[in-house]
Amino acid sequence: MIVEINQKAMQIDGEPTETVLEFLRRHGLKGTKEGCASGDCGACTVMVADRATGLGRQSDPFKTFNACIAPIGQFAGESIVTVEGLAQGDKLHPAQQSMMDCHGSQCGFCTPGFVMSLAALVENGATDFATDDDSVREQVQLGISGNLCRCTGYKPIVEAGQAALAAAHDSWLYVDASVSKHQSEGVTDVESDVESEVESQVKNEAANQGVYLPESLKEMNAFIMQFPTARLIAGGTDLMLEVTQLYRDIDQMISVNKVAELTELTIEMHEGKEICRIGAAVTYQDIELALGQRSPALVDLLHRLGSTQIRNRGTLGGNFGNGSPIADMPPVFMVLDGVLNIGSSSGAKRASSIEDFYLDYRQTSLAADEYIVSVEFPVQALTDFHRFYKNSKRIEDDISSVLGAFRFEGCPDQISKAAIAFGGMAAMPVKLKEVEAKLEGATLDDELMSQAVQLLSMAMQPMTDVRASAAYRLRMAQTMLERALREFRGEHLPQVTEVRHA
Repeated sequence: MIVEINQKAMQIDGEPTETVLEFLRRHGLKGTKEGCASGDCGACTVMVADRATGLGRQSDPFKTFNACIAPIGQFAGESIVTVEGLAQGDKLHPAQQSMMDCHGSQCGFCTPGFVMSLAALVENGATDFATDDDSVREQVQLGISGNLCRCTGYKPIVEAGQAALAAAHDSWLYVDASVSKHQSEGVTDVESDVESEVESQVKNEAANQGVYLPESLKEMNAFIMQFPTARLIAGGTDLMLEVTQLYRDIDQMISVNKVAELTELTIEMHEGKEICRIGAAVTYQDIELALGQRSPALVDLLHRLGSTQIRNRGTLGGNFGNGSPIADMPPVFMVLDGVLNIGSSSGAKRASSIEDFYLDYRQTSLAADEYIVSVEFPVQALTDFHRFYKNSKRIEDDISSVLGAFRFEGCPDQISKAAIAFGGMAAMPVKLKEVEAKLEGATLDDELMSQAVQLLSMAMQPMTDVRASAAYRLRMAQTMLERALREFRGEHLPQVTEVRHA
């Protein structure tokens, strides 16, 4: 397998679970730093040149990701850029120059990661979407939300980002999305013919290092049949923690993020209704691109779900499939009337409600040979009043203590249909049918809201763990429900996550 690093073709020669970070440092590219090994600190940030997506528009040409939790084998045929690949000769990239000019580095350990995040903003034309200084600053803050610094206090780094965007008028980098261009540059046949290399992997498992890269469901099913103990991996933002934090070996992985049927997001008419179908390997970032205009509430939640680096890799299918009680997406799609489409290596297909999909803590209804193909829901649901509230110890990139999802139909003084779900409260995400029934058809006054809020204490038995006590979780859930009802009634309430500048 061949990967391109800073426009140079390199042979992938490590173990199946070798991360991009380990590969880079083993080959002398040590500008990418080792930090948390969990995708939290951003010291290992690098970029991959993205291909056109199936979302009806071109996504950002460069996507940052955490090299510490991404297996290098997944990037066969891709182009990766590290901090060593930014400068052109003696001329620094605008992100590098601005970090120097604005004194954005002290100890320097986190600096390469910040530079890569800022470089991605420059290359992806962040200023195309920002019309004033405040919006540029907001873009910079969002762009570096997955990078931690314990020295500078962030102020000079944000200033460096603003300066870099102001100085850059054109894209600095040019990297093909495929390293097959090396065919005409004198590289040997084995190194250059990437498409043939990848194709041969699908047909001959001995051609790779235990990471299999199917491009269709048919090929993926064949791999599952041949390697029944192999782990399915998309973004790896959760699975790879088993390797980096628990030190487990994974001998074989089937990467699904090149499978066409799993990477599509479509909106089509079905029986007179618009249905949105999101493939299991569609990333959060691509969901934002496709649905952001239809649901600002969903975008707000996605920005709370994880950093830019995580959203560029994490997928909807992974969030459902790991069975975690604190996964953020299941409650959201519960209230959007979402349905899971499930496939198997035998070719069988079935559909499942999200409530029936979860059986117990970390247990789902998936059989050993089954996998999530897509999540679908009626687009009409996004035109109804809907809100998603997340309570966590940090604003960005943190695990939910409580996640509340709400959708109401009707008029301000009466709800005709209610959908209410919570995550982080128990062993599984829960839908509050008793509370929904209490609200539907009744006059929405203060007394009804009080009754509905009190009913939560009987409808749920929250858990206590290291993140929050049962009493705290219940109070948060009650507060979220009351807020959603008041906002539905037309009240304008302040956003507690807003950052205001003097």
